[in-house]
Amino acid sequence: MTKGLARKLSRTKAHRTALLKNLVSDLFQHGSIVSTHEKCMEARTLAERVVSMCNKDIALMKNDQATLDTVYRRNIQSRLFLSGDNSKLLKKVYSICNNNVELQEKARKSGFTRVLHLEPRLNDGARQSILELVDYPVIDTLDTDTDAVKLHRGNIKLWLLVKTVLYNEAHSLPHDQLTLKNLHTIAAYKTKEAFAKEIGAIRSVLLQEIYNDKPIVPEQETKTLDALITQIYNYTKPEALQRRGFQVMQERPPRSI
Repeated sequence: MTKGLARKLSRTKAHRTALLKNLVSDLFQHGSIVSTHEKCMEARTLAERVVSMCNKDIALMKNDQATLDTVYRRNIQSRLFLSGDNSKLLKKVYSICNNNVELQEKARKSGFTRVLHLEPRLNDGARQSILELVDYPVIDTLDTDTDAVKLHRGNIKLWLLVKTVLYNEAHSLPHDQLTLKNLHTIAAYKTKEAFAKEIGAIRSVLLQEIYNDKPIVPEQETKTLDALITQIYNYTKPEALQRRGFQVMQERPPRSI
């Protein structure tokens, strides 16, 4: 039952606070979580505040105006569980936000999280959703000796879009305008080089799963990736239909019999 602006989630104040702190801590720890739609929407509000305060604290640190104990940092610590397995979570949150600021061409002021709908749960039919960080890095680490790439969990929307692109390429189909629009939206706050690395890493994993026996030609894959990146960044939104509104008619149109 909802009373006021926030959902009560059929829990007391203390239980609800602990639940949301747990969800947000798991979100920053793993990049995405799966829960009921109502819990995801409430945890999304809290996660947006944490990222916003973290960005403000990073901006103060860059201007040499922040100390180790700021108001923003204390508020972030009060909204996360930072004990046990999450003992290094605060450092991870700051590193994620700092990397996003460095890799972005322009700062994102809001919309740090994304909610994706899933099919209802089988046992009780509850609405399920995925809550994920929009700018969570795809690539975790890169082993220079073996060129092995470790990927983060999350960015499910980007994975689905790249899978759609591979399907179109395999069946010689042109890319849909909606697919290009979604990819263009994701790439709006990222540099071209960083976005190309992320798509290339996802494509390599999906191609190995789809074409296990068929060898992948690196030169051809590089050309295909460059053409895709160019098509994404050159995408322009179609002009909206203009509403004509009312028109003053000088003469009454002839009546058809």
